[in-house]
Amino acid sequence: MRVTRFAKGVKLRHSAQEQEVGCWSCDTLITGFDMIEENSVVQSIIDTGVSGQQHAWGAFADSTLKRLEQVLPSRVSRTLETGCGKSTILFSNISETHLVFSFDDRELGCNSSVLLYENHPLTKDDRISLVPGPTQLTLPKYDAWEEYDIIMLDGPHGSPFLELEYYFTYPHLRKGGYLIIDDVHIPSIGQFADVIKEDRMFEYHALIENTLVLRRTNADSFDPFGDGWYEQDFNRRRIDPLDPSIGRFHLADGGRLRPMSQIVKFGLPFENILFDSGELQLAKSSTIFWEALFRGFHFRIGRKRFSISGRNAAKKYNIVKYWAIRIFGKL
Repeated sequence: MRVTRFAKGVKLRHSAQEQEVGCWSCDTLITGFDMIEENSVVQSIIDTGVSGQQHAWGAFADSTLKRLEQVLPSRVSRTLETGCGKSTILFSNISETHLVFSFDDRELGCNSSVLLYENHPLTKDDRISLVPGPTQLTLPKYDAWEEYDIIMLDGPHGSPFLELEYYFTYPHLRKGGYLIIDDVHIPSIGQFADVIKEDRMFEYHALIENTLVLRRTNADSFDPFGDGWYEQDFNRRRIDPLDPSIGRFHLADGGRLRPMSQIVKFGLPFENILFDSGELQLAKSSTIFWEALFRGFHFRIGRKRFSISGRNAAKKYNIVKYWAIRIFGKL
């Protein structure tokens, strides 16, 4: 069995199919691996064995990172992320400059997220700038902001720390850029995502497992130094129009989106799901019209209405939906 030590600047060699995975954070030894998929940075990362490594703060699943690579541009000028790890390896390959705000956790050795990307042969170190420390302290003090093509928020997950990261970074996301929010299955993060995904600054781009990708629109940036709650569509769509004090701000445009908690929990589609008089409605297609209410699931086929509730309601709903699509066509 041939053993190869990978170092910075050494071209990866493809040999036997047998693979022995060590720990990249400790400058590991690895035996041969399968041929690297052409033009895929993430596949290269997987093939070098790093996919098996979990640093102290968790790591992207291979499937999530591969899909993320597919929905993002292959080449950009500037990127920014809070937190670091396998995603840092990816960004250093697609971006000319990558800015990282993260704890410097090298003392954790094999569990270090910083060493995970620093010791990996695919990482382009010359493109990465690390601002070490808790983002709660480093972001407010940072004064060398530029305009970024991609911003990923994956730092501390407790509330209100994601809100803090968003506040200091969103004014610097260029129009047409991408905002990535990881772990939207965490309730507080999902609730935050509910607000901004209805903001006119953003449009839905992709939901990859628990990672939400939004695209920056051409709308003006929300004033970071004002109040403006009455300008935010999330608030306006939920105001009681009969409220004598704030009812004048009500927005009845049918654009009230399903909460992330329901999207993630039940695996229902993100797109075309609108509130109308308190009901969540899916887009109409031929003779099928799906609805998802707060209690159970309801749908119509033609003029007949059916209801699924109780234990395993989501599973039953998906089974019925599958066969209805098979019979009546794609939604």
